[in-house]
Amino acid sequence: MEPKELKFAKAGGSLKVKLTNNTGERQAIKVKCSDNVLYRVNPVFAFIENGSSTEIEVIRQTGNPKADKIVIVHTPAQASDTDAAPLFKKSEAYPTFLLPLQVES
Repeated sequence: MEPKELKFAKAGGSLKVKLTNNTGERQAIKVKCSDNVLYRVNPVFAFIENGSSTEIEVIRQTGNPKADKIVIVHTPAQASDTDAAPLFKKSEAYPTFLLPLQVES
């Protein structure tokens, strides 16, 4: 994951984070945010082939500075899987990555 954190201006804006799959198998990802009013992410669900990368756009609306985070959840996916959302309905815990969201003061 690059960068390891995102720093937004007070006025908000759009930044991207690059995710690279080095797991040895195709992965489905789900992107969750601690504040869905201030932030939008695109895409929320995606597939990343082994050895490939994808970019996630994070958009911050204007708002008071506060600590927030993005949680990127991932799980193995078969080549035949075409919809990532159902892969995250299992009761088991999924591996995650944490992306801190900061606002310049």
